[in-house]
Amino acid sequence: MTKTRPTLKKSLRSAEKIDIEKKPVAIKKTLYQLVKREAARRSEINRTPKESYLYLYDNYLKERPFQSVVSIIETRLGDFEIVGKIIRLSTFTNPRVLVEDEMRHGVKNVVIVGNDDTLARILTRTADLDVTFGFLPIGQKKNYLAKILGLPINEKSVEALAARKVEKIDYGIINRNRFFLSYLYIPGARVKIACDQSFTVSPGRDKFEIAIANLLPPPFESDKFMLQPQDGQMEVYFQPTERGLLSKLVNGRESKVTSMFPFQHLLITSDKIITVLADGKETQEAAVEIEVSKKKLKMVVGRGRQF
Repeated sequence: MTKTRPTLKKSLRSAEKIDIEKKPVAIKKTLYQLVKREAARRSEINRTPKESYLYLYDNYLKERPFQSVVSIIETRLGDFEIVGKIIRLSTFTNPRVLVEDEMRHGVKNVVIVGNDDTLARILTRTADLDVTFGFLPIGQKKNYLAKILGLPINEKSVEALAARKVEKIDYGIINRNRFFLSYLYIPGARVKIACDQSFTVSPGRDKFEIAIANLLPPPFESDKFMLQPQDGQMEVYFQPTERGLLSKLVNGRESKVTSMFPFQHLLITSDKIITVLADGKETQEAAVEIEVSKKKLKMVVGRGRQF
């Protein structure tokens, strides 16, 4: 017995020693896992705030004249508890990829902070996504759409966002790959127009300027334009820019006559490349297919909206 005890004690001490040596490693591993889990949890909270808001800032807001306004807006957003993740847009930012990524983390409200150009840039790529869009217009220039949507300029727009009056608005799809909300305009071209696969307008040798209006009036006949961006259709306006000899002989006058008709699907074709201006963005197209989306854009508006 006297011989075995020291051996047993030695074994126990050895086992205890190994246990003690292992404990710091185990504790360190456990702490690392806890810290990692907490960091992931906090990151998730930061990415998906209480109201799941994402704010997209235009790059021009970095300029000094707008910094104080942005600061006031951010304070007021905190007062209304509708703060969220802020992303500042760059020239190469793809708005669709960005918004889709944030949607995977629970974002349901995308607030565009800037002007008409900012709104158009983002919505031409994201209008069909299942989120509610808000708009905080900043600056006196290029904010005509804010007036139509009934939104005040600068910090007062936060109240409209917080009130969360949402309307569903029509938007157009161009060649099945991008969208427009306000208008589409073709300055002048010899074209053929097929409407809703039911009838075709072929002006012959005359050049026509064409406008499709939704939230903004056409550049001609604007006084006759009726704002109806929720009726599931749009209106196309066209008038001759140059009268051909045959047209002059038949009509016997130089005055321009504007035609208008509603549509849900429109196909404009031409023998030559035509210039297309949609929500401020210019492209060159051989043909333009336009359809009114069956889905609607969900947009926060103000009390003074004009539709």
